[in-house]
Amino acid sequence: MSSISTCKARILSSKINLGYRPYFVRGDDMQYITDGHGAREIAYHTDRIVKKFPLIYCLPRLELCCELNLFLFQRYTGEFSMKLNKNQDEEHRSTAIGKPIGLKTVRSLADSLLPFVNWLIIEGADWQEVIAEPLTITEDSLDLVPIWRYRNYVYKKVKAGELAYSTGRNRVNVVTSFYQWSHLNKRIRILPFEMIKKIIPRKRKDGGLDMLMGMSLAKTNGLPIFTTSMALPRSITQKKATPADKLTPYRNDEL
Repeated sequence: MSSISTCKARILSSKINLGYRPYFVRGDDMQYITDGHGAREIAYHTDRIVKKFPLIYCLPRLELCCELNLFLFQRYTGEFSMKLNKNQDEEHRSTAIGKPIGLKTVRSLADSLLPFVNWLIIEGADWQEVIAEPLTITEDSLDLVPIWRYRNYVYKKVKAGELAYSTGRNRVNVVTSFYQWSHLNKRIRILPFEMIKKIIPRKRKDGGLDMLMGMSLAKTNGLPIFTTSMALPRSITQKKATPADKLTPYRNDEL
């Protein structure tokens, strides 16, 4: 049991420096200063100390943890945002500086990523394994891709009532956003899922044009959003019990 527990991913609350304009430190002899492992010491022109930042740690998957933590850093600072960039085409996610998120939200993201890391360990899967060629995507080929296998694993747990729909949805959505970040940062060559554009209907009583949304709203008659083919369907949501489903006493006329 001890070997299994040491392999499981966990969150470490750590003090980190997300400073601006990093540089390698040199000594008086103009040689780079290194630590005991030969790594060059880094300093920042402007420090940005963050206390109790939730870092994902897993010894067997340290390389993956580095990628996940960098993803969390950039979500925290706003360097990576899931919102659309007004200066880009609406079919692409924003890579410009967006609105930073709080540590509480970062912790929620980290909590949603942990089960994915632990699943990869149990399955012995490589998260970077994606579809070789987009034109050869079939249902059978998707079943071999780790992210789709994980999505189906979460799907089955939700359908069986072992996991709340909201929890399962968040886990899949956060992992999906990590893959989008990985694709934008050239960690993976292609996205192993499809981006889907949907329109949220937005009606006005007077039938006029919403000036906040401009002409784009006039064309779509709604708010454009993006989702992915990975999203869990609401049809698997567990049906809530209603008064009609419960036992009720007999009426007098039924006795």
